[in-house]
Amino acid sequence: YKAKVVGADAKYATTNGDDANFNCNSVKIEYSNNPYDDTSKDETPTFKSYDYTYGIEIDKVKQDSSALAGAKFEIYNGAVSESNKMSFVNTAASGTPVYKVYVDGDTGTAVTELVADSDGKLKVYGFDSDTLYNLKETVAPDGYKKIDDAIPFQIDATLKTVGGDNEDMITSLAFNAANKASGITYVDATASAGLMIKVPNTAGQKLVSTGGIGTTIFYVCGGILMAGAVVLLIAKLRMKNK
Repeated sequence: YKAKVVGADAKYATTNGDDANFNCNSVKIEYSNNPYDDTSKDETPTFKSYDYTYGIEIDKVKQDSSALAGAKFEIYNGAVSESNKMSFVNTAASGTPVYKVYVDGDTGTAVTELVADSDGKLKVYGFDSDTLYNLKETVAPDGYKKIDDAIPFQIDATLKTVGGDNEDMITSLAFNAANKASGITYVDATASAGLMIKVPNTAGQKLVSTGGIGTTIFYVCGGILMAGAVVLLIAKLRMKNK
């Protein structure tokens, strides 16, 4: 017998676990030789599972660490490829978006692009430990350069046994040191805050505007060059005629 807990019934670790019930998922089977008699039913022992998934916060910031709005991201399970692109559902009715990895049975619309709020923040849950993921910026805030390289991250969880039936509780969450990108700030979890990735952007160079003074400069320069070429051609023809 196998059971899979999905959707709102599954337990997700947001910081260091739930000290009250240890994020417990449990299952049991009721059975009877006489299905018409409720009094003759029996049940198997309850099996408890503590196979956690984990969450991170993404914080989009300027180089001076102040917030940036308007960033969008995609996350890949493994290498950056279309087949590895992950889907999510936003579980927050308002405020900071709280995305959860989409699984069959979830309610809501599955999306692949994650959008930060006006403070440049969003939260994502449902990641496995000891698994390499890649965060990819798809849209940079207006006026800033997009980070072209993927940002790798891997969550390392330390558990301790607190009782029987595999009752393990998280004692620490940290980003794997070997899977970090330079220039990105990775913040490990504490007792009061979860894992965080701070993604900085640098201001981009503005392109020459079309239809304004930028194109006027090109027109003027081009006209001068053409006039010079005409004068040179006429001078050569006169010299030839003489």
